[in-house]
Amino acid sequence: MSPGHVAIAIIFHLLLGLMMLSWCYTCCTDPGTPPAAWQRQMEAATARGETVAVCRRSGLYKPPRSHYDSVTERLTLNMDHFCPWVVNTVGFYNRKFFVLFLFYTLLSTLWV
Repeated sequence: MSPGHVAIAIIFHLLLGLMMLSWCYTCCTDPGTPPAAWQRQMEAATARGETVAVCRRSGLYKPPRSHYDSVTERLTLNMDHFCPWVVNTVGFYNRKFFVLFLFYTLLSTLWV
């Protein structure tokens, strides 16, 4: 094998490894739910007479940009969508890993 072929194989496997690592992080990272501190603050706001959004399905106080995910059946912070490829909801805490997964998938596909 020539050094050029070795370099091409090394770059491909590096991209593939980064893609798989970001996929694993996306799958294993919890997308996030409203914290208990938020719930306590909203209870206090409600007691003061302020109007606060409440999720119809979960009954929790709803932070801005949070949505109820019918697949996982919970309220998710900054929910984007449920992705069947990663078998997880893309939300506040795993969005970065999902974008990296898409980026490395694109680079690996273009490299091939």
